[in-house]
Amino acid sequence: ARYRPPLACADMASTYMRVMSRLDRSVGLRVFRIFRRRLRAWAGATAPSIDCRLLPQHEVMAFCADPALELVPSKVRAAYSRGDLCVGAFQQGKLAGYCWFALTPTPHLDGAWLDFPEHVVYTYKSYVRPAFRGRGIAAALYGSADAHFLERGRTHAVLCVETHNEPSIV
Repeated sequence: ARYRPPLACADMASTYMRVMSRLDRSVGLRVFRIFRRRLRAWAGATAPSIDCRLLPQHEVMAFCADPALELVPSKVRAAYSRGDLCVGAFQQGKLAGYCWFALTPTPHLDGAWLDFPEHVVYTYKSYVRPAFRGRGIAAALYGSADAHFLERGRTHAVLCVETHNEPSIV
């Protein structure tokens, strides 16, 4: 047998991403990491020159016109009707990204619903435009609404990330 050196970390990560993507497509298998964090009073965005704020439904509906944002009008209406909230991150008036928060059971994937205790807020559907990635915007979005949820008796947030979505995990 011929000697093959062990895979470098980057090669293993790439292989893992390919295998997990193939498993998702072929048999519908998805593996998630669940992150939990304690909510804290929020002092402002951690990403430089980023302004995060809660978005009203009419503003998110207008963003549905941009296909790059992956916002579907019927899903936006359904989210707001359940009481979900959307936070947007802006830089110089341009939407850099957004994130959704749920306080009640929420559809997840493939018809499954996610339920969680009353002290938890579920963080889902986070998106940062490619030009803005790597600047801490997702973290700023996650924490920007903490004070809002603390006032409503929530103490923790949970987030589900597919295990092969390395940029969202790091």
